[in-house]
Amino acid sequence: MNLRNVSFTACILLLTACSEAPVAPEQQFIDDVAAALGGKDSIEAIDTVVIEGEGYMQNLGQDLTPESTEFRFAVSDYRLMADLANGRSRTQQTRTPEFVYFRGPDPVTQVFGLDGDVAYTVAADGSARRAPQTVAVEQRSTYYHHPVPLIRAALTGTASVANVRSEGGHTLADFTTAEGNRLTMAVDAASNLPDYIRSTDHNAYLRDVVRQTSFSDYDAIDGMNVPTTLAVQLDEFQVIRLTLTSQVANADVGDLTAPADAANAAPISGLPPANVTAEEVADGVWF
Repeated sequence: MNLRNVSFTACILLLTACSEAPVAPEQQFIDDVAAALGGKDSIEAIDTVVIEGEGYMQNLGQDLTPESTEFRFAVSDYRLMADLANGRSRTQQTRTPEFVYFRGPDPVTQVFGLDGDVAYTVAADGSARRAPQTVAVEQRSTYYHHPVPLIRAALTGTASVANVRSEGGHTLADFTTAEGNRLTMAVDAASNLPDYIRSTDHNAYLRDVVRQTSFSDYDAIDGMNVPTTLAVQLDEFQVIRLTLTSQVANADVGDLTAPADAANAAPISGLPPANVTAEEVADGVWF
């Protein structure tokens, strides 16, 4: 090879190297976590997800002290359906008190959902009621407390990522969603699997709290690498622990639009008024 060919080859290599701009830390974070969860293309292609499981919930706010763990509910038939393409979700679960309480140990099935800025509950007779806006904000934050919805939002451009940093064996990044929710994801620096998602939320009893959902026991399920154990803390109090028995991507979730009774109701800026009725059970004694 003559000198002219060597010089030409060197120029081509130099131009190629210069054209490959370094990847921004934020994009590298998203790419690494997406790859760990099953691949960028797989995560972007998820439009719906159905998660089922069981576990327990602490009776936070109703016990003698906030840190008490004596009063709790067993959670069964937990089923979360999420429409990631349209930002909707609906959860159904059965709670059974594991303590002696004034109404007895009867199981109670709860149904609640979120559609945009409309949070709602569904009663046993099928009627729906709109929840206060503070509940809608809290549920929207909770919606993103799972690796798949949050990373999918970043991949599809409905969440921005900033402030990538390293702390104690974790890589952390801050997310801001299109709805204005601010969350922090921490991933294991070696595996890039999410360890926890954290946000500052409102709680009816404790007011402003740090909500942290921790993830463990990852398993390959339905083309995803996802956690099968979720543990939720409000500040230092653990309030929920779930073992997930099924996670299915792109399942048929039906129509998760908010029921008309809730969607058409006026927004509630504060807590709903107490619905109190009095019944005289003896002379001078009311229930």
